[in-house]
Amino acid sequence: MKSYYLAALLFILTPVLLAQNTSEPVETTEPSFSLTPIPTDFELSYESLKRDDGHSDLGLLGTSINFNLYKGLYLGPSIYSAMEGDLGGLFVIGANAGFKYNVYQNWSLDTGYFAGGGGGQNVSDDSSGFMSRSHVGLSYNFRYFELGIEYSDVNYPDYAISSRQIAFTFCIPGTLLIGSPSYQGASTSSLEDVFSSRGLNFYRTFIGVYQESYFLSNSTDTEGNELNDTMQLVGAKGGVFLNPNVYLGVSTSGAYDSSKNGYMDFYTLIGYQKYFTRQFFYNLEANIGAGGGGNTDTGTGLIYKPSLGIGYTFFPSLSLLLEGGYLTAPSGNFEGPFTSLGLYYQFFNAGPETFTSDMGNGQYTFEGWSISGQTETYVNPQRSNNTRNVENIDLAVIEISKAMNETFLIKGQAASAYGGNAGSYATGMIGPGVQTSLWHGFRLSSDLLVGAAGGGAIDVGRGAIYQPEAGISFDVTPYFSLIAKAGRIRAFDNGLDATTYNLGVVFNFTTLQEGI
Repeated sequence: MKSYYLAALLFILTPVLLAQNTSEPVETTEPSFSLTPIPTDFELSYESLKRDDGHSDLGLLGTSINFNLYKGLYLGPSIYSAMEGDLGGLFVIGANAGFKYNVYQNWSLDTGYFAGGGGGQNVSDDSSGFMSRSHVGLSYNFRYFELGIEYSDVNYPDYAISSRQIAFTFCIPGTLLIGSPSYQGASTSSLEDVFSSRGLNFYRTFIGVYQESYFLSNSTDTEGNELNDTMQLVGAKGGVFLNPNVYLGVSTSGAYDSSKNGYMDFYTLIGYQKYFTRQFFYNLEANIGAGGGGNTDTGTGLIYKPSLGIGYTFFPSLSLLLEGGYLTAPSGNFEGPFTSLGLYYQFFNAGPETFTSDMGNGQYTFEGWSISGQTETYVNPQRSNNTRNVENIDLAVIEISKAMNETFLIKGQAASAYGGNAGSYATGMIGPGVQTSLWHGFRLSSDLLVGAAGGGAIDVGRGAIYQPEAGISFDVTPYFSLIAKAGRIRAFDNGLDATTYNLGVVFNFTTLQEGI
């Protein structure tokens, strides 16, 4: 039954979402538009889990983005990663849902449930990857951030965890201003009525993809074998500028050309960027996060990764950034210099009472986005050995899409196994997609995703994979859709070649962006 928990979490909330605040009427007289505020929390949590098998306690860091959709009801993606113990490289991806409401002045009560899948080192052959977490907590708002404490209950059978403990939380509250999906591509030069005359500012945001090389030295795998190798990775990064120079963000990458397929890392970051000509800039960045998998010895999983880079802006919204630095896992044997080359797209996104900038050109356009939570099934995927049964595996999927116009999309996706004896299998992919116009609420789509995968004894060769797929969606409301997809997942160097199918919920919206 556990393999159906995630699907139930995704679909059971759909009737409630029909009544959420984005269903309020918007302005219908052109060229007026309106934006709806969605309270959005970026939250970090940390807790130490007891293991019943006598192994070291597992220090678990949670990273969540929670969208308050209706009177305290929130829903959003979460990722949990190991930061303490002997499970370096453990990651769990899934969906988080709950209620958060003010109880007295700056005090808020929060209760919720998480379901997802993933894994890391030292997983058993019959592992599913499924993990659940429930919590109740209290937090205090200090205006720009919140501190809180939670009582949590985590069940993770693959690692003999059935643990209740205290967790500590740090939250940065914000507001996402969204418009109707029907605004896609519309432009305006007037902001008088867009946000009920309550004030509207724009903040500089960036997203991008990068190719990275780790030149490992003085490193070993989990069996003590010397690991002086070059690891090729593909990754994605995004962030927001707090002022014209300083930014905060997150990044994640996975190995796609390495004997250590299955390696993955996830970082939070702070950076400093300064233009020294109209087009050239230098970049300083500090990453701290978790990494491991692929039998790499990252110890507890904690990794530091400082870098220095130089960038070139060749279009107002597009830049290339070449970086170099040194990464190290202080509690393991995993270190070495690295280089990275990334392509980044920057834009100025509307928000209330946020950071302003004078770089915009005063032209405003509604850009389409979607965030999707899905459950995916691989039909009898090829295994790299005979220690695990050949059977279907189930994965939790988080997918983000950016509409370039009414037809073309760019998609990014992360997934990890939660059922089917493939615990620790995970993927990260990106690629183009196309979609048709709405017809009686239905829409057809197709995409081609490329990326990295590994773990769970799935035969992905050196880790590079691709996945063509096609789907159909139905708009339950203008903002929420149900989607079904089918496709094929393949490894570039043979091995994995399996049929896939997905079911999920999609949140569609537009944001107002100022031209650069």
